[in-house]
Amino acid sequence: MRSWEEIQEAIRLIPGPVVPLIPAHLSPYPSLQAQQQAGAAAAWFPALTTMAGLQANWDFLSDFQQRGTVALDALRAQAAQSPWGVASNARILDEPRLRAMEETYLPD
Repeated sequence: MRSWEEIQEAIRLIPGPVVPLIPAHLSPYPSLQAQQQAGAAAAWFPALTTMAGLQANWDFLSDFQQRGTVALDALRAQAAQSPWGVASNARILDEPRLRAMEETYLPD
């Protein structure tokens, strides 16, 4: 299936719950509301973080190739302005929670 219209038709014709795998190249991409209205049982985004991360990495590495370490300074400045804060492994992994679990479950 190559179009949102074809996917909607398949959802309508399949007798049972359908979780459509919508191609990432569709533009505009069907909204969550449109998918729900079409009868999709769930929305599935298997490459969501991969697409975003790949593009962000590509942009940064291309900038780094052109401008050198100035690109790293720019990346840090941009991250500091993020409404979600600066990403870090400790923050993403919830390090305090991990430490508490280690103290509870790992022997000394």
